[in-house]
Amino acid sequence: MPTKYLLILLLFLEFACSKRLSPVKSVNDEKINHYEEDLSGVRPVPVLTGNMITPEDSNPDKIKILAPTPKGESTEVDKILKQISIKNESISEAQGFRIQVFNGNSRTEFESAKGYLLQYFPELEVYESFSQPTYRIKTGDFLRKMDAERYYSNLVNRFSTAKIIMDKIDIKKGFNIN
Repeated sequence: MPTKYLLILLLFLEFACSKRLSPVKSVNDEKINHYEEDLSGVRPVPVLTGNMITPEDSNPDKIKILAPTPKGESTEVDKILKQISIKNESISEAQGFRIQVFNGNSRTEFESAKGYLLQYFPELEVYESFSQPTYRIKTGDFLRKMDAERYYSNLVNRFSTAKIIMDKIDIKKGFNIN
């Protein structure tokens, strides 16, 4: 008796798991595959103004290139841009980056580091400071950190304690660094 039920169960599973011979199509599948809708009623329509080229005027001899006419807005914008440029010319300092090359108590090491920078990096401005008992040397006026990193990779071989720091820089000198 239990083998009979087991046999029926196996046959049922065989039919349930077997591949169907013909796919069943429903009415909804056909509607989804052939869906169409006219959206021309809800699309925006461009407003044509005078002096527009129509298909009849597509003859190259009839086409005229129309230059935009300046309006009152451009003179106001020009005034504002002029004020901004005058203000920008008066700005001499901004936040930027410098490389602190030396920070220590030894005057001989300080002079040696300063001489090295002046000899091998003449394009960089050297800023030295002394606050009892510490000597410091900063160099460069970098607008972008990427420019400072390029010089830093050359300086860190000679000065192991060198580091890039944020500082107020001279903008005009920053533009001259290549």
